[in-house]
Amino acid sequence: MRCHISKELKDLALKMSLVHGLPDKKIKRYTGISIRALKRLRQTYRETGETVRTPVCSGRPRNLDALDANFLEAMGMVSSHPAACNALCKLLNGDTRDVNLTYIREHASAVLKCSTVQYLKEAQLRGAFLDEEGGSFSAFTAFFVDHNEPLQVLQTYMSRDRWSFGDLLDGHEFLILVPVPVPPASDIDF
Repeated sequence: MRCHISKELKDLALKMSLVHGLPDKKIKRYTGISIRALKRLRQTYRETGETVRTPVCSGRPRNLDALDANFLEAMGMVSSHPAACNALCKLLNGDTRDVNLTYIREHASAVLKCSTVQYLKEAQLRGAFLDEEGGSFSAFTAFFVDHNEPLQVLQTYMSRDRWSFGDLLDGHEFLILVPVPVPPASDIDF
C-alpha cells in the first residue's frame, strides 16, 4: 500500500543505509519503508543529491514528477483545441491570458526548428508571429480537420475574455510556448 513518507524519515533511512551500512530488511523493520521504496530513494539521491524530488512548480500534476525537468526551459504545444492550450497554461500556474506573448514570438521559430516531428519542423508561423494586425498565434500545419468543437470552446473563452491567441483558421493550429519556472535548490545535511 502506498503512503506518504516524510522527508525526515527518508533522510533517516538514507543515513541508516549509506552511513551506517544497515541492510534494507533492518531499515524496513525500523522505519516501515518498503525495500522497493528504499531502492528508489537511493537512486533519487544518486541522481539529484536530494531525498525528495521537488516539483518544477507548485500545483503541477503528480504524473510529471518523474520527469527530470531541471533542464527544461519551456514547454509548448501545437494544437487546434483551446482547452488543450489552456491546460498547458494552467499546468504552469497560469491562464491563457497570463501567457507572455512576446516570449512566444521570440522563441517559437527556434523551437519548431528543433522539433523531431517533421510536420512541426516544416510548419509556417502565421498571424501575430508576422506582426499581422489582429493575427492569431498560430502555425500553418496543413491539417484541414473539422474545427466545430474547438471553435465552440474558443467562442466560450473569447466571450469570457480568457483568450489572447486569436482566431483559429483552417489548416492552422495554435502555438503555445510557456517558460518553465526554475525549481528552488535545496541542501541536505547528514
